[in-house]
Amino acid sequence: MTAIVALENSSLNTMMTASQAAVYDIGKDGMNIGIMPGEVLSLEQLLYALLIVSANEAANIIAENVCDTRQEFIDLMNKRAQELGAKNTHFVNANGMHDNNHYTTAKDMALIAK
Repeated sequence: MTAIVALENSSLNTMMTASQAAVYDIGKDGMNIGIMPGEVLSLEQLLYALLIVSANEAANIIAENVCDTRQEFIDLMNKRAQELGAKNTHFVNANGMHDNNHYTTAKDMALIAK
């Protein structure tokens, strides 16, 4: 859903700056590719990191650059999930790290993927 919302609200050549919070707030045992605070990458580069390597900092960077806050981005993710018919899905972060209030179903994942 992070990729969908990013692609629907930005362009691949948009340059995005990594904040310290985005880089370090990747969760316990979160995946990363070593992006440094202040580094500037295109949305396209960040999507490769997000979708191929599952880089949590890439998700955070995307969220912070597409919207004013990560929460605003997460709200868009939840809104878009509902629009796609994913009624049993709720996001609390952009990077997919575990949270008891972050959930989905196989059916909803299929709807989102479709």
